[in-house]
Amino acid sequence: MGELLRPDWMQTRALVGFARLFFEAERVPDPGGWDPAWARTASPSIQKFLAAVLVDFALADPALEDVGVCRAHAVAEEAGLHAQFEECLQTHARKPKKQIRAMLSDRDSKLAAAAEQEARA
Repeated sequence: MGELLRPDWMQTRALVGFARLFFEAERVPDPGGWDPAWARTASPSIQKFLAAVLVDFALADPALEDVGVCRAHAVAEEAGLHAQFEECLQTHARKPKKQIRAMLSDRDSKLAAAAEQEARA
């Protein structure tokens, strides 16, 4: 989860509070040494669980709107879990697949805009 929360703009009060449910530390876990390759070789049930956790984080702070979902999707994609993530998101967010694909279609530009806004702050 440290990799998901690596950008400062993802470290909102809601997401850090949610992360504390998983980690005892006061700070966000350090993403150093994160290797997404292990997720690609995990069992399907573990992959589904990881995707579900990413979706939970993506939806934990509604103030982030689509950009939180886009960040979680980028991490899921890097770990080879984007299909599981999208399936889980469709279930949890109760949005049709078409709407989810539209939300994610300009993912990289949304993430770049968030990073740019953070740099200006």
